[in-house]
Amino acid sequence: MHISLKSITQSLALSSYSNADYDIYVLMTGLNENIKNIKNKKSLTFLYRAKVKELDMLNITAIREDYQKTLGIDREWAEALAYETKGYSLAFQAVGYHYWNELCRHDSYEDIDRAAIDSDLDITLAELAYDKIWEEFSASDIKVIEAMLEVMEQSESDYVKVEDIRNKANMTSDTFTKYRSRLLDSGVVDGTQYGYLRFKLPRFEQYIHTVR
Repeated sequence: MHISLKSITQSLALSSYSNADYDIYVLMTGLNENIKNIKNKKSLTFLYRAKVKELDMLNITAIREDYQKTLGIDREWAEALAYETKGYSLAFQAVGYHYWNELCRHDSYEDIDRAAIDSDLDITLAELAYDKIWEEFSASDIKVIEAMLEVMEQSESDYVKVEDIRNKANMTSDTFTKYRSRLLDSGVVDGTQYGYLRFKLPRFEQYIHTVR
């Protein structure tokens, strides 16, 4: 991974501030693997020693209230849009942006083209995040992802059994555990429900279909 001179310079500046007893907070966003590579670079001692707090996904209720107020839509519709984001900050912004633009072009909510909005949303998510995330996956990562999608579509459930995914991917337990851990670390997959996995990123299933 390439680490820019700008990143190194900023980290050295932060180290100086730390030595001066300033309270410093660094907010990072991006691929988990890239953030870890920067933080764990031992020459960047300030970041290497810093405590890490991983932020949770955005609160769905807060997203719903924001959509309801900003877009002027009813609670039920705002809640449906909020759940569609899965609390992912980029999706929160992108959904609001595309619906706002579409609402501004029509006199009535009934006239908006939701299929067109979904298409625009998929393009935004792909260009700003998913394309880069996908590039970082190995062939085996993709094999597990595609197996997971197939099992999910066959079961018609968002949560699918780890055992079913492993069998579909035709992997041994040890091999599958390795790639499961990689996908969990990437932030693409959620494994909070024991024995099950689901896609953590909104509309990632649709994205997979476009790149298969």
